[in-house]
Formats: sequence, C-alpha cells, structure tokens
Amino acid sequence: MKFISQKLVLIISSITIASLFSGIASADWGIGLSGSTVQSEYKHKGKSDSDVGLIVNLHPEYRGERLNLNREGATYNIIKADKYALEVVGKANIRGYKAKDLEVLKGMKERKGSLDAGVRLTAKMPYLPISLSATTDISRSHKGQEVGLKVGGIQPSSTYWTGKRNVSIAAVSGLDWKSKKVVDYYYGVKESEVTADRKAYKGKAAFTPYLGFETEAKLSRHLSITGGATYKHLPKEIRNSPLTRDKKSNYQMNLGVSYWF
Repeated sequence: MKFISQKLVLIISSITIASLFSGIASADWGIGLSGSTVQSEYKHKGKSDSDVGLIVNLHPEYRGERLNLNREGATYNIIKADKYALEVVGKANIRGYKAKDLEVLKGMKERKGSLDAGVRLTAKMPYLPISLSATTDISRSHKGQEVGLKVGGIQPSSTYWTGKRNVSIAAVSGLDWKSKKVVDYYYGVKESEVTADRKAYKGKAAFTPYLGFETEAKLSRHLSITGGATYKHLPKEIRNSPLTRDKKSNYQMNLGVSYWF
C-alpha cells in the first residue's frame, strides 16, 4: 500500500495547489476520526460464517469552493452550478486480503487495495440528489473499472457551517457495477491457487444494489458528526466464488467525528 499512499498524496497535493486559485479564503479546514464496521464477503469459519471487522481512520477534512477532502477521498469541481456539478474524484479503496487473514485464503496470492480516479456528475435536487460516478484503477492493482449510481443521501460537498445547528438524515439507495477485472481480482481463484477444497473460479462483471441512510449533525462551528448504514445484496458473481460465504446480503455501518478549525 506504500505505492498507493504515495500516489494519493501526490494527487491530493496537486488538487490542493489548484484550489488556491478557486476561493480558498472561504474554505473550512478540519480533521476527522471515523470508524466503520464491515461485514466481510469472505468465509470465516464455516460456509455461512462471516468476519466482522472495524476500520478506524484519521483523515483531513476540507470544504472549499471547488476542492473537498473527507474520509472517502478527494473531489474537485470542474463545473459547479446551482443544480448540477461535475467533479474529478480520487479515492483509496482499502480492500483485498493476505493469505494469512483467513483459513479459506491459505495459499492464495495477496490481493491489494487500489487507488481509483475518475469523474462524478451530480444533479442537486432539493431533497433527492442523484449522482453518477465512474472510476478506473490508476494504481494497476486490479486494472478494472467501477461505476456507481446513487440516489438520495446527504448532499455531497455541502457547506459545513451556515451559522446554526442542523441535523440531517436521508435515505439512500444505489447500484454499483464492478468490471470483470475487479471481480476476478478479489474473488477469483487462479489455477495455481486451486486446492482439494478450493476450485478455480473466474470472476465476471457484477451489479450490487444497496439501501441505507446517511446522517450529518452540525453541532457547532467546530464540531460535526456523520454516520450511516448500508445493506447490500451480494450478486451471484461474488457468491459463487469458493472464497465467499453463502449469504445474499452484506452490511456496513460508519460513524465519524470532525473538528473544524
């Protein structure tokens, strides 16, 4: 992941320099601490058992006229209008595994996380923002692409502090598409990795629908809290892998606290 981290720092630094020419005086700076509970798709002890892990992340927060940084990554507005926005996006996807992580992965080659970059188009509806994003792996881990359609949720890149306290909660739904290379990299089994209990598997492109909610509490000029939960339907292209558990669903919950300077 060192290679990915270096590239991410370079991209964020470049975007930050660019933001100096786009109204940095009105920007909000902060630091965030977030935690995510993630239910793994991979088998844990038995065929249907899953491993639930906690990921803790300390990250910078920045909301400016065009540049935005949060726990999900970095975005830069190319076109920013009242009802829509076109952004460049960059994010580090912390996923994958090492053979020592689980018994079912013993003998498998390590699968690394990725650094993804692309674009996102958002229609800023009053109560129902709609966004369409497309990214590609620029770290060359899986060399694949992903597309996401998101309906609802908290308005992306919204102004942090408006002078009064505010608590928002919004339903969210969406559909994520992973290309064949992404699915095969994380859930496929190569011929060299086949064992008596693990057959070869070639991954195919997959659609993953999800439902959930997002919430944001702007408590003061210096403090905000974000959170949410999503419930995903695991497609057969993932469930059919000999590495994954025999369940059709997956969930994730997150909670974060940010301090603004």
